[in-house]
Amino acid sequence: MDGEDETGPRFKRWLDELSRREDEQHFSLWAVEGHRKLIRSFLGVGALFLVLFSVNDLLDVDPRVGFPALVAARLVFLLGLAATYYLIRKPVSPVFFRRALICLSLTLAALGFLTDLARPNDYFTHIGTDVTILYLVYLLVPIPVRYQVLVCVPFSVAVVALLFLYKEPIYTMVPISYTLSIVSANIFGFWISVRQGRLRRTNFTHLSGEQESRKQLQKALDEIKTLSDLIPICSGCKNIRDDEGYWSQVESYLGTRLDVAFTHGLCPACVARLYPGLTDDPE
Repeated sequence: MDGEDETGPRFKRWLDELSRREDEQHFSLWAVEGHRKLIRSFLGVGALFLVLFSVNDLLDVDPRVGFPALVAARLVFLLGLAATYYLIRKPVSPVFFRRALICLSLTLAALGFLTDLARPNDYFTHIGTDVTILYLVYLLVPIPVRYQVLVCVPFSVAVVALLFLYKEPIYTMVPISYTLSIVSANIFGFWISVRQGRLRRTNFTHLSGEQESRKQLQKALDEIKTLSDLIPICSGCKNIRDDEGYWSQVESYLGTRLDVAFTHGLCPACVARLYPGLTDDPE
């Protein structure tokens, strides 16, 4: 994935952001409504996680970590979900919105790590949960991919280190399978996030170009008021009859239909006819 597209917008190399900062800011403003839909999905899955794994908190907790610490972490994440739900219903700036989502993602990652730490040393069914957390951040948290990486990579390193330094797997293949799962989730999550981000920004760029073209066309149509049909004109005085039946001079008639102003003067033929003395040869 390079930083340029010959037929579309220009992106930062290996990222999903537009090269021009002002274009990225315009996209952030434009995409707020669509991002709210993604965040609702993220909040729903996050709330489901809290419900599903609360039972395990009672059954499978390492006494060295303690049940109260895990409950406190889940309460913090629940407050983060509630605060984010409140924010998406209010008109907030994209920058503040992004920071709130980064904080929520970090809270989710911290909760995932603490959950792994709180489980017994031979407990490894949380592998699927860790992979799901990575995909949630990459696919459902609408922040630039570089911020997603700042959340997912430290989380991945922490849980893998926890496995090798703290856990006691029963099967020798568990560490390898777990590590490969985490690495694969990061690679595919990063790739999908970049593709989705670029697709959304490409659609935004094309839509903006289309809207600008329409504005230019409408402006041209407004400036050029086309005269159509037969126009009644007097054979004697050359006045023109308008749609209401009134007669007016040509410049008055055209002035109401075209964005023009007339200045009066005399052509050489009229000067010779009206002021013959001015055109006589002095010799």
